[in-house]
Amino acid sequence: MLTEFVHTRSSAGVAVNNFVRNILSCVGTVVAAPWIDALGSGWVFTIVALFCMVAGFLGIWMLRRNAHRWRRAMDEALKDM
Repeated sequence: MLTEFVHTRSSAGVAVNNFVRNILSCVGTVVAAPWIDALGSGWVFTIVALFCMVAGFLGIWMLRRNAHRWRRAMDEALKDM
C-alpha cells in the first residue's frame, strides 16, 4: 500500500518503511531490557498487549469511520494518472 501513495518513487517508499521499522526495532530493543528488569516480564507484556489491543481497536474504529471517504479520495487520485 505504501507504494501506491508514492507510485512514482516506490523504491523510496519501501526504503523509508525499512528505515523506520529498523529504528523502531532498535529503540524497542534498547528500552525493553531495563523495562523488564524494573517491572518484570509479566507486567511488561501485559502493558504491551493492552497497548496493542487499544491501538487495534482505534485503527478499526478509524477505518469504519473514514474508509468510504478515503476510498473515494484514493479512487479520484488514481483515476487522474
